[in-house]
Order: sequence, then C-alpha cells, then structure tokens
Amino acid sequence: MHAFIFWKKATVLVFLVIASLLVTVSTSPVSAARCHITNVSYLYPHTAPPNQQIEIETTIAGSCTTTGMDYYSARVDLVGVSCYGRTCSNYTVIGFEAAPFNVKVYNWASTPNHTGTLPLQIHVYVIRNGGTQGSTLLDYQTIGNATIQLTPTQSPVPEFKTSTNFTIVFVFAAAAALFMVKRRRPRTQ
Repeated sequence: MHAFIFWKKATVLVFLVIASLLVTVSTSPVSAARCHITNVSYLYPHTAPPNQQIEIETTIAGSCTTTGMDYYSARVDLVGVSCYGRTCSNYTVIGFEAAPFNVKVYNWASTPNHTGTLPLQIHVYVIRNGGTQGSTLLDYQTIGNATIQLTPTQSPVPEFKTSTNFTIVFVFAAAAALFMVKRRRPRTQ
C-alpha cells in the first residue's frame, strides 16, 4: 500500500512539473525574425560581349529589430558567372542601426567566352556580424530570373584622326609651298 501511495505522489509531482514547464514556455514571448529583407532590386547589363567585365549593382531594403549593440551587413553572391580574378561574393556594411536599412552591394564578374544567353542567380544575405551574440545569418533571398544576352562585338570602322597641330603645320606648309612656286615663275610683260 505504501508503494502505491508513493507512486501516486510521484506521478502527481511529475505531472505538476510538466504542467508548470508548459505554462512557462507557452507564456514567454516568442521573438520574431531579427531581420527581414523587404525588397531586392538589381541593375546589370542586359547585353554584353563575351570575355567582358561587367558590374552588377544590387539594392537591398529591409529592417532589423536592433538594440544598437549588434553590427549588421549585407552580402550578395553571384551564381552563373565567373569572377574575373575576384570572388563572386561582395558585402557592404549596414551598421549598428538597421531599422530600416537600404544598401547597395556591387559585384564584378566576367562573361564567358561564347555567345548566347547567360542565366544569373543573385543570392542576398543579411548577417549579424557581431555584437551581443556573434555572427548569425538573419535573412536570405534568391533571385533567379536575371539573364544576360552575350553578343559578339562588331569591329569599329577605322577613322582617320588628325591632331590640331598636324592640321596647322600642314596648312602652313601648303601655303609656303604655294608662295614659293609663285615666286619662281618669271613675270611676263
């Protein structure tokens, strides 16, 4: 009988501990995402020749809930192009105050050595780079509908360019030659 009462008290105690934990967890506030990207726009050349260095400008707008003690940055990765001797990732500083933010990130890449259509994906990240809780990825977006049309360049028509000095010297030389020819002819009477 004593064992039954002990198990009954232990069961009630376990039930109370679990119930109190559930109440504590369910009443604590749930925190939302610390950052949210609201808009991404980008500028890039829609046509480019093969083996050409191009620039892609990405504008990122968003908002972070911040106490001013964390440091934020935005990173953009390009997928689908080679990196012209650099990494296809670049970042810019958002700073300590990131509610709201609007920043631009510039990436440089080179087009491949062929003509056709080059699909381009842009990956955008907002990162907490430090402060109270270290480095953390806070939001992420992928844009995959960018394309660059690779077209061959046409050779320019050669032009005959002259400098101003050459033109002046040529005019004076021609005038001097005409003057000398006119002086050599004998006058007829």
